Amino acid sequence: MDRLGNGGTIVDFGTTFTFLPDVAYRHVVAAVRRRVKLPTPGGSGSPTNFDLCFNVSGVQRPSLPRLSFKLVGNSVFSPSVRNYFIDTSENVKCLALQPMTSPGGFSVIGNLMQQGFLFEFDIGRSQLGFSRSGCSRG
Repeated sequence: MDRLGNGGTIVDFGTTFTFLPDVAYRHVVAAVRRRVKLPTPGGSGSPTNFDLCFNVSGVQRPSLPRLSFKLVGNSVFSPSVRNYFIDTSENVKCLALQPMTSPGGFSVIGNLMQQGFLFEFDIGRSQLGFSRSGCSRG
């Protein structure tokens, strides 16, 4: 966060999707678009509430890029691809990130991105700990 209180990240169990500041969001979408060599769904198969979707029909294991978030203190949060690419209809996977267009430039890590992790909040020391849990290990 800057001296005016802009920026930072909120970990919110009540928000489904992850929101990134608009500039960062556009960079992520462009990078994913460059790396994924799958067609986009056409016509009615294209969901309107996601900016980037792929038609995965006939593809057993689509090759989708891994995202990692470098946090303060050099820790890295690396969720599974299934935490941010979701099935929106048969044979369609969409990048489940959204742009944060409000002023302040902060991010929100929503509950979809948090699945398979345990989080520990140390309010007194202003620290967040996380680790993989259960079936997500590996």
